[in-house]
Amino acid sequence: MSRIDDHVSGAAPLAAFVSNAVLAEGSAQRAGSRVCEIAAHALGLARVGVWLAEHEQDRLRCIALHAEEGAKGLPELKISTHAAYCLSVLGTRFVAADEVTTDPRTRELVEDYLRPNGVTSMLDAAIYRDGRVIG
Repeated sequence: MSRIDDHVSGAAPLAAFVSNAVLAEGSAQRAGSRVCEIAAHALGLARVGVWLAEHEQDRLRCIALHAEEGAKGLPELKISTHAAYCLSVLGTRFVAADEVTTDPRTRELVEDYLRPNGVTSMLDAAIYRDGRVIG
């Protein structure tokens, strides 16, 4: 059993997260990786990622990804090419799609990202800093 399993298999995955020293280091990538790892184990998820919006470069960029072996990563999405999805996730608190192939917010991601990774449903939550959605 790994160290993460010791923390999240009990009743305290949130405590394991907030007490983790990685968060105090200030590295978004290291903190994002830790968030992904804890969420994947605590919720039994195959894939968890942290994506940040870089509007000047017209992209959402994956800074951390926890995925089962064999998963295909996508380091970034062009905001303008995936406008329905990006506007949904950046304009609301979350996007919950039970069936990604038919949900109008996620359909445009099916061929490029979702189908190659075996994703059939998803929940994306916005990341805020200073009252603005940043990812």
